[in-house]
Amino acid sequence: WASRPDDHIVLQLQFVSHLMRSAKSTADLAEAARFLDEHLLLWIAKFAEQLVRTEAPEWYSARAVLTACYLDEIRDHLVDITGRARPVATQTAAKDSSLEATEAPYMPGVAPSW
Repeated sequence: WASRPDDHIVLQLQFVSHLMRSAKSTADLAEAARFLDEHLLLWIAKFAEQLVRTEAPEWYSARAVLTACYLDEIRDHLVDITGRARPVATQTAAKDSSLEATEAPYMPGVAPSW
């Protein structure tokens, strides 16, 4: 029924776990840091914040906040281990204002991803 799978947080967390478990060098761990920067860390904090703000069930919002904090801490440790700094946010206010009223950045869990 769907042409592509959902972007499910569990799959992304499992992939990060796989990258870290199978790492044999700091370069391998740098790949885990890159994946976090380009995927999970782009949206997980906003997603957790939205769950809290919309008064989602405490079980879900607490786990989302905990997961966001845990991933943030892992990324801090990866900076120390690999030397790969976190990227600087390049999105500007002018870029944000160019979005139309009906267009919004994709956020997993807010709407169907297909």
